[in-house]
Amino acid sequence: MLMQYTLDTLPTDYEWQIRDFVRIHWYDAFQHDVNETLHPPFWHPRYFVIANQRALFSAATAVWKPVEINGTAYKTYGLSSVLTYPAFRGKGYGLQVVEAATDYIKQQADRTWRSCGQARICLGFMGVLAGKGRKTCG
Repeated sequence: MLMQYTLDTLPTDYEWQIRDFVRIHWYDAFQHDVNETLHPPFWHPRYFVIANQRALFSAATAVWKPVEINGTAYKTYGLSSVLTYPAFRGKGYGLQVVEAATDYIKQQADRTWRSCGQARICLGFMGVLAGKGRKTCG
């Protein structure tokens, strides 16, 4: 069952399972206190999860932060911590959480961002660049 949570409402069991997955697969992202929140509160995370009782199957997080470009501030959204535990892959769970998070983003923002390494942020301009909202990092 697909569920949606904010930073304040995300069940602790799910938070730790997301954190553990991220720590294992993206170990360089956890060079800070593992007891901190999954995402900084100022990123306003919205979590989309599929779980069965206390067991998390898949998750995706929509986050936003302000980005200034040429003196104009934009409220930009992006996806973070997209994951499906290996035992639950191939069942469409990842697609469901990504689609739910993407639909949420499309309703909220006119800009999206995607982190592509430690020093780069790629911007996609939804509704501006042929309505695609995508840019490939490279």
